[in-house]
Amino acid sequence: MPTRSLLFGAALVVLCAAPALAQVPDAHFIDPQNEYFVANGEYESGWQFVTLARMLRPASDETRGEAQFLAIGSGPDHLAGSRFWSRWYWRTRIAAPSEISVGKMVFCPDLTNDAGAYRAPTSRAEATQNQWFVSTITDTSDLYKQEAQAGEFKLNINCMRIAQ
Repeated sequence: MPTRSLLFGAALVVLCAAPALAQVPDAHFIDPQNEYFVANGEYESGWQFVTLARMLRPASDETRGEAQFLAIGSGPDHLAGSRFWSRWYWRTRIAAPSEISVGKMVFCPDLTNDAGAYRAPTSRAEATQNQWFVSTITDTSDLYKQEAQAGEFKLNINCMRIAQ
């Protein structure tokens, strides 16, 4: 009996000492737990470019509500690898078709298909080497075609992310 207990205890130590599994990117090649879309100013309407980044320091009273980020992809004002501060940021996830509705704020990559509709990235390189933008859904009458409108932009539903 003591040998069995000793082996069981050793197995627990090995299991508990194993490193945590790395976060797996989603179908857009984005790590939804550690990567954020960051803006330089408050988003109100229309569309606005955002930067894909990792948070280095969370917002606090000491930083006057701003968090520090490391740009992963190049955005309108931040090159990949640059550090910057912002108070406007969102952790996102891929939108389910049932969540796409008029007035919903969505994040999409600046990539289009042959028909001119915005589409999802097909690789991590596409996700990080192209700009992303935030916009608001204005028309869902073409959802049966797997598309929605954000102002004058036609968005394939597979490219949309929403704030968590």
